[in-house]
Parts: sequence; C-alpha cells; structure tokens
Amino acid sequence: ITALPGLWFEAARRVGFDVAAVIAVRHPQEVIASAAKYVSTSPELSSALWLTYNLLAERHPRGVQRVFVDYANLLHDWLREMNRIAGALEIELDTAEHGALHEFLTADLRRQRHCGPVTDLFGADWMSAVYAALRGAAHDDPLDTATLDRGFRVVPGE
Repeated sequence: ITALPGLWFEAARRVGFDVAAVIAVRHPQEVIASAAKYVSTSPELSSALWLTYNLLAERHPRGVQRVFVDYANLLHDWLREMNRIAGALEIELDTAEHGALHEFLTADLRRQRHCGPVTDLFGADWMSAVYAALRGAAHDDPLDTATLDRGFRVVPGE
C-alpha cells in the first residue's frame, strides 16, 4: 500500500469505505537486522529502503485520518495501542476476538531489538531525523512534517 496508496484509497472510496491510515513505526536498525537475516540485503540497501518507504508511508496518506503506532508498543501492549488507534481515528474497534489477538500479538514477534541510536550511512542524518519525527508521532508528539518534507526531497526518484 505504501507505493500505490492512490489506487487503494480510491478503490476503497468507490465501494463506500472511509479511508484512514495506521502507520507502523519501527526502529531502522531492527528493520536492517531483519532484512540482513531473512533476505540477505546489505545495510546500505536496507537503510535506503527503510528511508524511502517510511517517507512514502507518511506522505501519501496526508489528508486522511491517520495515526502512527510504535511497533514495539503494539507488541508489548496491543490492547492499549488498539484503543489509541480507535481514539485517534474516531472509530470503534470490535475486540470480540480478544483471545485470538492476545495469542497472536506477543512480544516475541519482535525478533530484532534495538533501542540505541540510529546509524546514518549516507553522510547525513536523514535516517535518524526521519525516525525521530515518526517515533515522536507514534508517542503522540506533534508530527514534524518540515523534517519529513526535507527528507522526502532528498530521496532519489521522488
């Protein structure tokens, strides 16, 4: 959905759905470590992909209701995050399958853990700046769109 949101949003609207976005935020070093382990990509490629797709995930749903969710928080206390999502998007989420969700969304799904600083590989602080802006939004801080816009302008092909 990150690469083709216009198509998906329009399709949803045509069949009568309201469009909203839940944007997951995960520490770049966790994503890089996961990519290295499961698909053998270089840190440079994984970093470029993380930066590009996170900037797209933030930029494309501007103008629709959206909420940012910290991946670690979701796995640590999914019910709290679901309530946060419901409140931010002004929707009611049915938790009838509470037991199934509780069994599925567990902290052990977070196989890569990193709490330290972001490693910037491209001679600039774009990864750390973008992550700080997105992580702040996932913790209910105001979204720093100026930083994200600057990052978006430097992403190749955008």
